[in-house]
Amino acid sequence: MNLGQMLMVLLGIVLFSTIIIVFYNNMANQVDMTERTIYLQQGIRIADKYLQEFEAELVGGMIGNFNDVNAVMFNGLQRPDIIVGEATYTPRVFSRLCDQRGISLPIGATIPNPDYIRLFVTVEITTAKRGTANPYRVGYDLTASQTENEAFSKIFHNINF
Repeated sequence: MNLGQMLMVLLGIVLFSTIIIVFYNNMANQVDMTERTIYLQQGIRIADKYLQEFEAELVGGMIGNFNDVNAVMFNGLQRPDIIVGEATYTPRVFSRLCDQRGISLPIGATIPNPDYIRLFVTVEITTAKRGTANPYRVGYDLTASQTENEAFSKIFHNINF
């Protein structure tokens, strides 16, 4: 075997090993993306659970005045953790009085008989793999910046007559 053939064999080995490394890297990225999607979908379901719970209480007549709701019931309270498999879901529910378009009143504002309220739900998802330092998030953490642009939310109208 001469020098040219030896270089061709070495080049072929390098090319083949590069292809294998890229293939396994892509497989690992797809597994991570699929896992993240599953956790985030479950987080959205949990956030929707709290919005449906509030709606059921509203329709059932258990909620009277939105000022009470804004002040007491849903004001940034952390709900009990929900553990599904190896993931821990930590939901928080916030409320803001608003108009029919969802534009919020200033924080802490009250009006005599508010007709609309907007609920925001955030869910932090921690897993053994991700740890608590870098959790997945559903919604936006309103406690840090008090912004509402990316939150998972719904507007409710007071139907009590």
